[in-house]
Amino acid sequence: MGVGMCVCTQHEFIQPNRVGDLQKGKRFTNMDYIFGSVMCHHDPLLHKTVSYNIVCSWWKFLFKRLLLLPPLVRCFIVLHMIVFVIPKMHIHAHEWLCGLLYSLNLMLCDTQCRSALDVQGPVVSCC
Repeated sequence: MGVGMCVCTQHEFIQPNRVGDLQKGKRFTNMDYIFGSVMCHHDPLLHKTVSYNIVCSWWKFLFKRLLLLPPLVRCFIVLHMIVFVIPKMHIHAHEWLCGLLYSLNLMLCDTQCRSALDVQGPVVSCC
């Protein structure tokens, strides 16, 4: 029921081989695979910003789910090096606490990065 992809907003391009179909009822499986396939090619100590419309529930057990991925895309991530945000168009559909914790407006980042992250789908950016 949609497409998930990882986009470098700083350089404005879609990461190669990082686009996948999201089926209804699969929960986070496909997005975990897409995210894992991107993260295994990036330095885990690089600061990253992940924008996803359901990031408030998706990231909670992300580390455990990434360990269950196939060895080809299994990766190591440092959670305190990643900032999780919800795109501005979706933030109003969430609870007040989600808006406070995952708002792009409250993110420590420059204006160029913030405007680039204000998109619809899942995004990984290295700010």
